Amino acid sequence: MLFLIAIVVAVLFSWFCAEPLRKHPVPFYIVGTVVSVLMIILNQKHVQTTAFTSTYIIGLFNRGTLAAALWCVVAWIGALPDGAKEIRKRLLPARGELSIFAALITLSHAVVYGISYVKRLFSGRPGETDFILTCIICLILMLIMIPLTIISFKAIRKKMKGKTWKNIQRAAYVFYALIYVHIMVILLPRAHQGREGVMLSILVYTVVFAGYAVFRIRKEIIRKKKPQSTAAMNGVCAAALILVTGIMGISSRATEVPAVTAEKTIPAETTVSTAPTATSVTETKTETETIPASEMKQTPETTSETKTISETETVPETSVPVTSETNPESLPETQAVSETKKSAETSAVSETIVTEAAVQETDASSIQTEQPAPQEEPPAQEEQNIPQEEQPVQEETPAPEPETEQANTIYNDGTYSVTKFGYDSDVVITVTIENDVITDVTASCQESDMYYFDVAYPVLKSAILAAQSPDVDAVSGSTYSSNAIRDGVREALNQARK
Repeated sequence: MLFLIAIVVAVLFSWFCAEPLRKHPVPFYIVGTVVSVLMIILNQKHVQTTAFTSTYIIGLFNRGTLAAALWCVVAWIGALPDGAKEIRKRLLPARGELSIFAALITLSHAVVYGISYVKRLFSGRPGETDFILTCIICLILMLIMIPLTIISFKAIRKKMKGKTWKNIQRAAYVFYALIYVHIMVILLPRAHQGREGVMLSILVYTVVFAGYAVFRIRKEIIRKKKPQSTAAMNGVCAAALILVTGIMGISSRATEVPAVTAEKTIPAETTVSTAPTATSVTETKTETETIPASEMKQTPETTSETKTISETETVPETSVPVTSETNPESLPETQAVSETKKSAETSAVSETIVTEAAVQETDASSIQTEQPAPQEEPPAQEEQNIPQEEQPVQEETPAPEPETEQANTIYNDGTYSVTKFGYDSDVVITVTIENDVITDVTASCQESDMYYFDVAYPVLKSAILAAQSPDVDAVSGSTYSSNAIRDGVREALNQARK
């Protein structure tokens, strides 16, 4: 977690640089100012860096985690118990200089997010309650920090009365409390959405800030009452810290089900593509069941049957159609044949023969009136038509067309996911391709400020789907998010290319 890294950096810096910072503060002030200005320039120029650099170097400054950690060290120096004499002896003399350095490091965070907040306020988009509350808290924090930083310089402090200076410095307690409130206003909504790692961040911030409050109150009570034993006081303080941390942990539980990641979602096009196969089968079945009587006589089973009958009766070929349809004595033989076939063939073939026999009975009278004289041409035509009418049925069941289409495509069908770094977190981009068409583009991230990503994503998605290309214009004011989405789609297309 970034805040834990910032705490370690702040503690090490304070411990090893306390003495030189107290004796020679100006070089540290210059370095702090230069670093903050550099971070502001990198942000405003939209300089693309690696994910590690953006998260663990630039993010420490621009996201305000290092500044918050330095303010925690400054606060805890005054709350340490009297038993920590060595720590107090080393850090307490440089507390004023350390607070000035922390204010200079806060400069990059204040300017970067101040610019983004001003743009958002004047963007015309209605602001959420959390955002409005954050803006108010940030404004109050700046109004408190600036005068406290100014009177922390030794030259100004010497010109003020001690009591006046001390009374003004008490505003630092409000400043520390508002830092925690500011962080919670940002993190709690994300925790309720189930965002990964946010609940742990809330617990860590709570332990650090609530622990400071508990130890500061403890020290004040001990200073005034001077009890002989502090065991009971220590137990109360520990219970209070556990209670506060537990309350914040319970309040930060997710109240909404986290959104399913793009990798696990199945596009609608994939499921729909299987439907034609099922429908084609049903259509084929209905066609075979509704074949007219004249076509039913031309199936392979019926032709073979008529041939066996004609061979046994030794009837000329010219009289085969007439005898099989007009002679009632031939019906028992056909039924006998069908019964013998039932034992050797499937139930579907037997049903076809039975239906053929029924058709022969119903069509006997009509054939006698329409064909008074047998001729050789009708059987020949029927035998010639048998393969011609069977071929269309066989051609409908296979589907060679998709194979020819896939052979001419540039991309493989499927869903491809790419991870790119946005402003201060990874952006997961998922592209769905079907028949060389980009059918869907999804993106998700966990930016510290989701406003600019939420503005860029829908615009870029519509533009990419319309152009069928990632080469579209970036959204003004959301350059980092725009570049991440466009580069992710471009890389996904390269992965899908054959």
